[in-house]
Amino acid sequence: MMKMNKEIQLLLLSACCLCVSSQETLSTGGVLTVVDPPPGDVARQNQELGNLKAICSSCKAVVCTLGIPNDCGAYVVCESGRQPTQLRCPFGTFYNQKENRCDFPSIIKCPNDPCSDPRYPNLVSYQDFRIKEPNCRHYWKCNGKYSAAECCPEGTAYIGRDGACVADKACNASCPRNQETQSAKGTDSYQVTICNGKAKALECPLRMEVRINEVFYGRANAKTCGPSPKIAKPCSSRSTLTTIRSQCVGKQSCTVTADPSLYSDPCPGIDKYLLINYICKPGCNLKSKDGKTFYNEANVAEIQKCSHGTRFDSELCTCVRSGSVTPLCQLEVLITFNDKENKDVQNEANSPVWINAKSIEKFNGYGTFRGKSSVTIPFYSGNDNLSRKFGIQIRIFVMAQGPSKQILLTNCNNDTSKYPNASSLEVYINRTTSSSSIHMRIINNDNTITALALPIKIKEWTNVLFRFDGSYLHGTLQHINKGTTKVQEDKASVAFSGNMMTNSGPLKIGSCTDFVDGLYAFIDEIQISFCKVTLPMKGAN
Repeated sequence: MMKMNKEIQLLLLSACCLCVSSQETLSTGGVLTVVDPPPGDVARQNQELGNLKAICSSCKAVVCTLGIPNDCGAYVVCESGRQPTQLRCPFGTFYNQKENRCDFPSIIKCPNDPCSDPRYPNLVSYQDFRIKEPNCRHYWKCNGKYSAAECCPEGTAYIGRDGACVADKACNASCPRNQETQSAKGTDSYQVTICNGKAKALECPLRMEVRINEVFYGRANAKTCGPSPKIAKPCSSRSTLTTIRSQCVGKQSCTVTADPSLYSDPCPGIDKYLLINYICKPGCNLKSKDGKTFYNEANVAEIQKCSHGTRFDSELCTCVRSGSVTPLCQLEVLITFNDKENKDVQNEANSPVWINAKSIEKFNGYGTFRGKSSVTIPFYSGNDNLSRKFGIQIRIFVMAQGPSKQILLTNCNNDTSKYPNASSLEVYINRTTSSSSIHMRIINNDNTITALALPIKIKEWTNVLFRFDGSYLHGTLQHINKGTTKVQEDKASVAFSGNMMTNSGPLKIGSCTDFVDGLYAFIDEIQISFCKVTLPMKGAN
């Protein structure tokens, strides 16, 4: 077995300790050395909820994404009213706080990179301390002062105590690798002048990409690409930057021509030229999968998602805002009350949306709502997507008790509203002795009310779906007709104009006032989505 160097031993010895403060370990020479927690212990320390909440205390927006101190590869998603969630960048990348994305370590230059840590001046490589889904072939190698992802050859595994890849038949993990290529060009900028009718190639070294910073097409003086007749004032085309960026995006080299037919003509009759400023950057290691999700070339199996209202931009190598992108149709909220082992009510959808349940008793796969019961969803606080399109489905059994008006769903503003009639979105049940109905009401920005109503059976299971597509409000109710034993379906639609008024309060299943118009019902399932449009049962023929 090869002899361990001092830095590897310090990392391994301290990684075995559970304490999170500075630790004492014995170095190779037997001298007592004080070292701080290495990457492995930092990851365990940061997972503690108290530490994540302390980081999120600086978040002033509805949702923030923040880097975690002392751990280059981790970050936390902070959302108002919910528990913080720690996430880790794909193998081979660190978190870039400035650009809110994961990127190569040499680009980010994380101050806590172990390879630049003065305590480990001779560090060559170290273990990848991933708590979730560890890979036996993964390890980090110091490339100068920065960590670089490496994979052991097939049939071997990285052994931290040896600092080497060792034969291991049990290690059969896949390990796609994406290495950086260092270049003499680095991030220096280059300026190219292309005279009218001429062409030039913008070039970068291997595994580097052309990134266009600025483009000027027109004429600013008589000297450049001249001599030229004197001009009264400079002229330039604003659209040329977008055209040339799209021509060169993701390419190691691209040829650009100063051709008036390719761009808008800012000054007809004037001899024009191109001035292009560009840099060479490592190619984007994040690749788009379907426009909404993306993956890192170093780990193709680990798919990441852009947040709602954003899309992945291959040129910028990050998620950007886009009002024109249609979100993937998936549930943001799914509550079934089926987990018998856990008394807490949780969101079971594959989404980061946190919910807060209050005074709900779970029994036989459904939740019991008795006046003060509610489910609060802070994610929808003032959410613009909710004001454009959404679907809400609830399977409910209304009890024959409680007040005559019972709130099923509302976006009431808890800060300023004393009563739910101040909310811009409200679904409520009007229960009477003769007949009962369920109502949906939306208020637009002009304070115009749009509403619809459908009959609902008391003490019978009913599927309720309310859908808002921006132009119409649709309501559908389904229940089993006891006489025919078939599904009976009632529908209603009403036109809507303008935009739904957004409240700053959260979306809530149940009342905002607890006692005035609280809900008395059993609920079997709750689904909420920006694109939910169907019910589980087909209508009767």
